[in-house]
Amino acid sequence: MLGYVQNVRLEDFEAVTICHSAIATFLSLELKAPPTSWYDPKKPTDDTRSRRLLFHSRIPTNVHLSSNLFDSLRTSESPLNTKTCWNQLLQRMLRTSGVLSMEQPEGPAMPYVSRCLEPICRQVCPRLLVLDNVEGGSLGRMLSASQRGVSIRFRDVVDVNSRINEQHFEAMDLISMHMLRTPKPLYYIIYNVSSKGVPVSLDIPTHKGVPVPISEKERIRVSIVNYAFGIAGQNRRQRSVKLKVFMAGVESEVSVEKMRNDLVEFMKTG
Repeated sequence: MLGYVQNVRLEDFEAVTICHSAIATFLSLELKAPPTSWYDPKKPTDDTRSRRLLFHSRIPTNVHLSSNLFDSLRTSESPLNTKTCWNQLLQRMLRTSGVLSMEQPEGPAMPYVSRCLEPICRQVCPRLLVLDNVEGGSLGRMLSASQRGVSIRFRDVVDVNSRINEQHFEAMDLISMHMLRTPKPLYYIIYNVSSKGVPVSLDIPTHKGVPVPISEKERIRVSIVNYAFGIAGQNRRQRSVKLKVFMAGVESEVSVEKMRNDLVEFMKTG
């Protein structure tokens, strides 16, 4: 029945430990893979041995790591002792078509990034990544060549003047650093973006030297993409980086499930 669980939400490290123990015990039985006649040929497949044994239905599995789980990093060293267990669990549950989503807890972001996000992205290597309630924390250093699609929803800005510019530069630096790690096509969706504070020198496209009138959303999207290519020193004709932007307000009031589904559909655009 484990194979028919499509969405898993982990709320604390007790859940991580229990799930890891249960799955390890199941795999130790070394059950034979079921016949191919059990499967719908139209469904996504994953033929690696451990997943044939564990996920008999081959339904892509999505794993969500809650803010409660990450919040314990601030007060306890125990999560560090379970890092091996943590990574093994995620590797066994995620598939090439599954999505790993994470919600940043309130407060400083640095422990969240350096002690959790970075090892997960580099060791578990999720192909699709959803980051909710994001604020700062040098996100660019955590990504690896394995990530192809990333969806980010920035945290609501309380003091408008304190983070407006930082928000755009975080996105620019993140994408440019990711571009340097892999030549493959990249797909980004960024939610809750403010229309204020975008550097003018980076956000005005021209045609034959004449500024082209565009919407505020497109202005910001072009600014981020242009800057990312510039800092990465790469040619837009030689690689593909797609970005979709949602402005702060109603259109960014989305759930993690919505972010995940939007990213999966965006990846299909090629």
